[in-house]
Amino acid sequence: MERPLISVMVPCYNTAKYLAKCIESILNQTYKNIELIILSDGSTDGSVDIMKKYAKKDERITVIDRDNKGVAISRNELIENAKGDYLMYVDSDDTISEFMLEDMYNALIKNEADIVMCPAYIVHEDTDIAKLPMNRNCEQETITNVQALFNMISLGDFYHYPVAKLYTRKSLKDIVFPANREYEDSATVFKIYYNIDKAVVLKQPYYYYLVGRENSITTKKYTMKNLKDNYLAIKERYDFITEKVPELESEAKFGYIRNIFTLLSRVYLANDEEQINSDIVKEVEAEIPKLYESAKNYKNVEVILDKYKLACIYLMSNGKKQDYINILKFIDDARKKSRE
Repeated sequence: MERPLISVMVPCYNTAKYLAKCIESILNQTYKNIELIILSDGSTDGSVDIMKKYAKKDERITVIDRDNKGVAISRNELIENAKGDYLMYVDSDDTISEFMLEDMYNALIKNEADIVMCPAYIVHEDTDIAKLPMNRNCEQETITNVQALFNMISLGDFYHYPVAKLYTRKSLKDIVFPANREYEDSATVFKIYYNIDKAVVLKQPYYYYLVGRENSITTKKYTMKNLKDNYLAIKERYDFITEKVPELESEAKFGYIRNIFTLLSRVYLANDEEQINSDIVKEVEAEIPKLYESAKNYKNVEVILDKYKLACIYLMSNGKKQDYINILKFIDDARKKSRE
């Protein structure tokens, strides 16, 4: 009996250099009943020619070519066009293990889950993916929606990504990525977790996440629009979790503080006076101590805050030493309270 159709959805904007490897990694899956939908968001670098070349060879591929509307609208359109019972996003400069769909589907069915997710290998262009370890009998765990939200707050990492996950249609019901905004994933993934009953976390990375490429959001200069959209995503997530999942209120406060540390580090690394003197920056700098004092549950605070000590050091190196010495003291105080 033929297994269910899985829709693999690839939003693409000017990634011709990487696109062929991405497509081939999807077509070479051991799970064969797939459709690959690639949406060109106004690409001008030859990406569409690459898509069409592969589409001629493999009838499982659908190409959508339209004017630029942004990645959020692309993600929404891909969901609308997908015909599969299960769905997966793959970014067009990334690749996936040949076993990813097979192992994720089996884990999802075995555990009657709504989402299966895995970590991602962080790779650079010269990384030899074949040499990265692959253990298909890797450890896995099942978690609830509340646990998924807590892990997103406390651990971050792949819990933030829309990629490296296999979704049921139920988990994406009524999910809309916000149009014309950066950080559309940070503004959305927490709502997906809220939608579900159960998730499976595979400990083995099956996803290869490219970093450092030119013109990606992680390498472009941090702008005023980035600041506004980043803050909006952080605030929306905090407000949503504290309202909908009150048992995570304290953790959400610490997660908010952690995200603000990162936002501030980006602002000062950009060395843009308009951002440094903006109302957003003034507001969040004043908010941090108040949120900290109002957070009553210090369980797991060290996990939540520890990795952002480095962000504070970045800030200290950009001229605001005394302010961020105070923040370092603030973190150390949080650690002491977590042990009380």
